[in-house]
Amino acid sequence: ERTGERIFFICDLSLLGNCKEGFALTEKALYWKSPLEKPRREALDQLFNLHRKENWITINDHFFNANPSLNIKLLKLLRGIQLRFSPDW
Repeated sequence: ERTGERIFFICDLSLLGNCKEGFALTEKALYWKSPLEKPRREALDQLFNLHRKENWITINDHFFNANPSLNIKLLKLLRGIQLRFSPDW
């Protein structure tokens, strides 16, 4: 459920600036929409598999691609969030 979630940031990656592609991070989840892919949502406490592939990343085995620079930055951020939710924290 998304009601009451604080939005930390939104990154619009659409060509026309209509927010049809891009991603957003809230206090509870990461939301994204890539070209030719269906919209995705991953809860921050459910980030199990974070991997860098060639120029993109996968989040719980789902494709994510903003651009190479943003992908690396987001991957580092998500790994930090993943550590925060680990049982050893």
